[in-house]
Amino acid sequence: MIAYEVHAFTYKQHGGNPAGVVIVDRKLSEKEMQQIAFYLGFSETAFVKKSDCEDYDYHVRFFTPVAEVDLCGHATIATFHLLNHLGQLNKSTLKQKTKAGILDVIIHDDGKTIFMEQSHPDRFPEVPYDRQHISKILRIDEELIGLEQASVDAAVYSTGLKDLLLPVKDMEALNAIKPNFNKMQEYTDENELVGIHVFTLHDGNIHCRNFAPSYGILEEAATGTSNGALCAYLYDNNLLLSDGIVAYQGEKMRMTSKISASIVHEHSPYGVLVGGECTVKNTLEVRGYHD
Repeated sequence: MIAYEVHAFTYKQHGGNPAGVVIVDRKLSEKEMQQIAFYLGFSETAFVKKSDCEDYDYHVRFFTPVAEVDLCGHATIATFHLLNHLGQLNKSTLKQKTKAGILDVIIHDDGKTIFMEQSHPDRFPEVPYDRQHISKILRIDEELIGLEQASVDAAVYSTGLKDLLLPVKDMEALNAIKPNFNKMQEYTDENELVGIHVFTLHDGNIHCRNFAPSYGILEEAATGTSNGALCAYLYDNNLLLSDGIVAYQGEKMRMTSKISASIVHEHSPYGVLVGGECTVKNTLEVRGYHD
């Protein structure tokens, strides 16, 4: 089989977050998919198979190098950009079956921008959060946690994957973070979190960094689901100037990515869409994996 390297949420055709995409044309076991994802080494690899039923158009599974996850924003965007690029899509709105549910994927009129529906936003107030402990994990001063623009604190949200969303004062604080990954993994494992999504507001945009060591990802250049959850968090805290955000991620990694997220009021109480542009970078041969 051929695996494709697709960079999702690119900014001016550069940066973005690399994802592996495998178009499945034969039976693959979960073990084989995990081995392939490990071999490819991307933060996530999507395995996509065309559906033979009417409930959804494609079945997609997502694997990090070490584990399967329910949903992945950047790998979803990469997958459907690739299918469109290869001329395999015949409509602009499709349904993908994931472990987070059956979700819509929308191809923008320009053919380059892909939006995906997120799972219903959920908040988890029961997850323990200690500002002093988190500041030690991130190795920044406790006083740098929070926003200059509003009195808000960290919260755990999910639009498919659970993250601690952590505001910091400014760009200087964001760039100063040098995590203790062992302590971070202990915290995220204990609280069943995927990772920590740190953000600040600057010049009307979001700037963020994402860490998920429990899933083999020390830092990620673009995270669709985390920014979808962040959009819901900002909406709930009356911090959205419009119905959406533009988030820049990966700047510290010199892989600047641009992620758009918006609130959709067609659902009750509301839904979230996440989208961006992609670039197909490379093809890789996958072979030699058997149970």
